[in-house]
Amino acid sequence: MDYDLVPQKKRMELTEAHKTLQPYFDQLNNEKSSKEILTDEEFDQYIAAQMTYEKALAQSGTDTSEGPIEEEKLLEPLRTEFQQARDFLDYVQSKQQPSP
Repeated sequence: MDYDLVPQKKRMELTEAHKTLQPYFDQLNNEKSSKEILTDEEFDQYIAAQMTYEKALAQSGTDTSEGPIEEEKLLEPLRTEFQQARDFLDYVQSKQQPSP
């Protein structure tokens, strides 16, 4: 979804919906609740990273069902923010993994 095309008020509503739903997605994926393991600031950043990730894919016309995402195929202006979003998503995922 290209969140840049969504009016600001609706985008804020979508952000709040993501925040509400994310703990349920975590549970469905048998992962620790991101809301519980992250600070409030990190959780907000996590939701923003998810939305940025989706936006970059949408703006680049990337179809994730066609295989792994190849960053070099993303539009040049989106690569940096995509990488930053992916890095934060990876950080959260590492925190959700069970401790050895």
